[in-house]
Amino acid sequence: MIVADFSMIPMGTGTSASHYVKAVHEVLKSSGVNFVPGPMSTSLEVESLEELFRVIDAANERLK
Repeated sequence: MIVADFSMIPMGTGTSASHYVKAVHEVLKSSGVNFVPGPMSTSLEVESLEELFRVIDAANERLK
């Protein structure tokens, strides 16, 4: 089991990032991984590095 902490920071989008955070959390919910949102980052619990990178890549794609 791997526990990782990550944050995604949308650059040049103004001062409010709440809808970006919501979008990333929707991706995490649909992926089925365990996650815990925090004030500055989100902790993930995954089975492999491949799963971790897949989930982070999906979140990144959602923000494009």
